Amino acid sequence: MNIGRACFRGVALLALLLLPAHHRDASAGDITTGEDAVILDETWDIDIHSPEEARVRYSCRTQVLTARGAEEYGAVGIGYTPWETIRDLHASVETPQGKKVDVKKQYIVDTAQFESYELYSDWKVRGIRFPGVVPGAILEYGYEMETRNLFFVPRTMPLQSLIAVRSRTMIVTAPSTFPLRISIRGGNPETNRTEDQGRITYRWQVKNVPAFKRETDMPPIGDILGEVSVTPKFIVWEGSRIDASQWDGIAGWD
Repeated sequence: MNIGRACFRGVALLALLLLPAHHRDASAGDITTGEDAVILDETWDIDIHSPEEARVRYSCRTQVLTARGAEEYGAVGIGYTPWETIRDLHASVETPQGKKVDVKKQYIVDTAQFESYELYSDWKVRGIRFPGVVPGAILEYGYEMETRNLFFVPRTMPLQSLIAVRSRTMIVTAPSTFPLRISIRGGNPETNRTEDQGRITYRWQVKNVPAFKRETDMPPIGDILGEVSVTPKFIVWEGSRIDASQWDGIAGWD
């Protein structure tokens, strides 16, 4: 949600990350061995309606495997801005015995994203704390986000994370006339593209990906992990059309 100065280690790691995902998985064995948690299933379903409007449906199921995992992953946060509205938020905890308990409202709280910056005081985080988390429990949550500014729509799907991933999927649907920039680096996810009634749907998925391990003196994790990136080539921000296909367009708007 991560080594450059030691040349040999850096080259070795980058070579591993650039291998197709199925190649890495083949020798990984049980991806949960020694791990504190595993993402069982994570999905972004992004439906772009226009240069100004989109809907994002997100869901995630994570199983904690150790006491440390219960402590580290027993809470999550959903960031949102004045251009976004969270709908249909739901969360639950499934015990190791299979009993599913919904998270009650008192465990869901809004706080500021940037508490020390008045300029962004209306940027919020909706925090969820999962009660009674123990090793073996499955934590699940999901929501729908309506956005009135494509700048804030999720743009990337990491192909690897700091914890193991059983399944991760990103789906993007947009009008066939709407220009998107799509890039994939550092991996080889399953890819599918379909077109129907003037709309194109892209789908990317990875399965059984082992956790990424940090090393000393490594570059920022965002520069190392593979990802699928989907970016609109233009957006409309409060009536102003912005050419997002090049930096000159961004600078001109700014």
